[in-house]
Amino acid sequence: MKRRLLLLLGAGSPVLAQGLPLGVNQESVLQYKLQEGTPGVSDRYNLTFSPLPFPTTSLQILYFSDFTGQLTTKAAVVSGRNAERSYAVKNIDLDTTARALTIQMNRPIPQGESPEVQLEEVRNPSNDGVFQLRGRVLQGGLFPAFFYIGDWFITVGNS
Repeated sequence: MKRRLLLLLGAGSPVLAQGLPLGVNQESVLQYKLQEGTPGVSDRYNLTFSPLPFPTTSLQILYFSDFTGQLTTKAAVVSGRNAERSYAVKNIDLDTTARALTIQMNRPIPQGESPEVQLEEVRNPSNDGVFQLRGRVLQGGLFPAFFYIGDWFITVGNS
């Protein structure tokens, strides 16, 4: 039995526990919803951030090298789950080298709000799997920096 377990772990695929990779802090897992969830098709992603610890003017979504899908800057809607209002988007930037989609807002999203980002025309990866995206928000001040909020574990296909 131990030999089989070791062989499975040595295969190179992530080990999942209750749908999440081992070692993931449950409190840092963010909520999401896909319209389709089918590999290789254009999809709508609804990504919800946890309550903001401070006001922010920029939201950032990082994706890792195993995410072979394609994010787009064509359409993004940011709404508040607490205040039930929309926030005007100033600019959307996709940096494929840094694997970062940054959404700049016209006005700050207030502290305590749980913004939801709706991304249109996202191309899902062509293979089934669980893909990690990371959420960060810009903390203003004298030395602005992006602050980790949590991770989405997106399931595409029958994984």
